[in-house]
Amino acid sequence: MDQAKQGYDDLVKVRDDMADIASKHKQDNAAYLKDATDAEELVDTLSKSSAKIVSEDLAGAVSDEQGKLDTLTQATADGVSAVEDARGRLATLIDAKKTQDAEEAALTTRKTEASTALDTAKANRKAAHQAMREVM
Repeated sequence: MDQAKQGYDDLVKVRDDMADIASKHKQDNAAYLKDATDAEELVDTLSKSSAKIVSEDLAGAVSDEQGKLDTLTQATADGVSAVEDARGRLATLIDAKKTQDAEEAALTTRKTEASTALDTAKANRKAAHQAMREVM
């Protein structure tokens, strides 16, 4: 039985040695585990802080760019309005030119009619003078 007990004791010693090694390993690594956990917490904190800073900076940059865009949009709207005003003035000038051309054409027609009437009157007067000479 001694030999059986000895085999059992050897196994118990191996088990105890393994438990001691595991316990020592756990103790030795506890500091590393704590440091790793602390590092992860620090990374999380820094990530959240940097995200907030980036978000605030980004919001400021977006606001600045939106301001620039609003300025350009207003300038574009003002330009479009100026072009529309110019088109309106141009349409008015075109209408005035058409009216002027029509009046000029009508005046030319009246001059031609008046000239024709004058020529006819002169011819009639001449014919009337001729007829009076023949009668006298």
